[in-house]
Amino acid sequence: MGKSVKRVSGNLHQPAPSRQKVMADALTAAGPGCSKAGLANFVHSLHQSGVLDSKVFGEEGSYNPRLAKQDFTDSGRDLIEIHTPYGDLVQSMALPLEDPKEELLLRYINPFAFLHHLSKSETGFGEIVKAYLKNQTNNLMIYFDETRPGNVLRPDAGRLVLAVYWSLKELPEYIRSRSVGWFPFTFIRSKLLARLPGKASNFAARILRFFFSSDNFNMLTGVRCEVNSEDIFVKAKFCGILGDEKALKESLGVTGSSGTKPCFNCKNIGSKHNDLSDHDYFVSLDCSKFSDLDLHTDSSFREMADLLLLHDRDPTMTKKKIGKLQQVLGLKYDKDTLLFQPDLKDLVQPISCTIWDWMHVLVSHGQADVELGLFVHKMVSETRISIKQLEDFVLQFEGLRQSGGKFNRNFLTSRLKKEGGPFKGFSGELLDLLPLVRTFVDMVLVLSGKMPTHIESFKELCKIVDIMTMGDAACAYVALLRTTIEKHHELFVECYGLPECIPKFHYTMHLAHVLERLQINPSCFVTERKHSLCKQIAGRTFNNFENTILQEVLRQTLREYHAEGAMDLEGLAKDVPLEDDELLEQFHGGFPHLTNVFANCSAKLGIGNIKRKDLVLLELTGFQVGRIVLFFKLVFIAQKPQFMAHVELFEKKSESEWKSGEIRPMIVPTKCIKAKLAYAPISEETVQIVEPWLIRPM
Repeated sequence: MGKSVKRVSGNLHQPAPSRQKVMADALTAAGPGCSKAGLANFVHSLHQSGVLDSKVFGEEGSYNPRLAKQDFTDSGRDLIEIHTPYGDLVQSMALPLEDPKEELLLRYINPFAFLHHLSKSETGFGEIVKAYLKNQTNNLMIYFDETRPGNVLRPDAGRLVLAVYWSLKELPEYIRSRSVGWFPFTFIRSKLLARLPGKASNFAARILRFFFSSDNFNMLTGVRCEVNSEDIFVKAKFCGILGDEKALKESLGVTGSSGTKPCFNCKNIGSKHNDLSDHDYFVSLDCSKFSDLDLHTDSSFREMADLLLLHDRDPTMTKKKIGKLQQVLGLKYDKDTLLFQPDLKDLVQPISCTIWDWMHVLVSHGQADVELGLFVHKMVSETRISIKQLEDFVLQFEGLRQSGGKFNRNFLTSRLKKEGGPFKGFSGELLDLLPLVRTFVDMVLVLSGKMPTHIESFKELCKIVDIMTMGDAACAYVALLRTTIEKHHELFVECYGLPECIPKFHYTMHLAHVLERLQINPSCFVTERKHSLCKQIAGRTFNNFENTILQEVLRQTLREYHAEGAMDLEGLAKDVPLEDDELLEQFHGGFPHLTNVFANCSAKLGIGNIKRKDLVLLELTGFQVGRIVLFFKLVFIAQKPQFMAHVELFEKKSESEWKSGEIRPMIVPTKCIKAKLAYAPISEETVQIVEPWLIRPM
């Protein structure tokens, strides 16, 4: 390779390759894990910093890939080999396997060292620690979930990885909803996890012993964080495990949704395959009343575990009898699992530590997926409306949050193929789709006079989703959520019957319990997004790829915290000095002590990323619709920056139609922006908006 480079550069008669050819060859050499933009930015950054020197290219200009690769390896190693009073940032623990002669050496990111290092080295993170975590006992949440890099349809678990993250409940909501609010702990291949005695449940126990060690560092004692030379101790107790039903089942060692008792939070819930009609106490998955549920408490669940432990020690109990008892209780006995560890009995409260994730319960192969499929296919069979007509209506709308701004053609027909089957798509797509279908129902289907009960059930489902998407504000609507769930469940059973009641239909009822207990509204959206990085890394790594994932995730995480404004509630995509003299004069006249004004077409706000031409809901004297023109960052002397938005206001013409151009544009604080709106253009000036929960009566 070196000779060919010399020959081309030294031979004047050899035509130089075209710029496009050079770029194509470089992109090919970079491999599938590197994007065009990423490669361009990478080379440009190296050129600007002067790293492309003789060591990389050789004394005579020839390229030496071995030296270059070693440089990149060394730079990555220097970044993560950070020493703290709590030890190295990356450490290893030995996990004994089922074979006593074997053990697994697992690398992990020490949470004590991680907190200490970040608070000391990153000012923004240190300020968050000082403002929200100081002088109190915080609540530690742990997240478990599996992700499959590469081919998601691969039948075996060869590349299936369990990712473990953790966070603190007291962090502000905008931090918890971003990747910076969930800290990586470790990654382990599922096929190795299956070789542990007690498997995933035993692994959860070992993780908790690390956070709350009796002979080493302990979160209850606290982590010493240095914030601007001030020592702050961050303490935490165990709050719970966040995850889908599979993660909760495996970590606690219960029978799960396919068992005789499909819900371990309830004493009297039975499988829909059992005839419970003659029982006054037991109820099936179609139960719609909270008052009919006999909920477990931590003590009642512990009594079941103690009963299993007692019978296991009884020599008269056969294996068959123990298995029958486990089936009746909905709890598996294994001395190596989490609930049967004597030293963790006071730390782990089996019911209080269960954090049901509403994303998986409702919109990720959940209740909303099932009901949307049933509802649309029922609409097709009962009316002359086709899926194609519904799709044509949906395709008119723009400004969607999760789906690239607009759905693609054949989006709906490709996701509702099987008659009576569920909607098969991503959770973000479903969150975008539900309000549009509800709008279609109000504008078209209601006029037919058909399916009134089905329509009412679907609207109650949308209301449940509306409440859960409110973030932590949903905690103020627990009473409304309870009544809405009961009404929806009653209507759903009337329309579709018990056979269509999946276990997540019942788990919806426990979402209200989570909000009541935690007083926050956690979800797996942010942690699921973090899986994309694992997949990118593992897609180009094969041997011991979980170690590479850990190293690269840590590198990316540290860079993320180091980015300017990473911990700020609001910020521009990039600070570009404002050059409009008229606007500059207006700002300087209205704000004393103003030093600089920056502008950009895109901004990071508490509600997410908003860009130019987005339609937003503004809370001024009342609720108002506006279109974003530009964002501003005002910098003051000895004050925090202020963020403003230049918006073009719309005038309301009817219930959902708004017209622009009749109200003078204005500059408003970004805190007035309450939601991003989906809309369908009617004319150049008029749009039809999809009303968000803020202005739609609950």
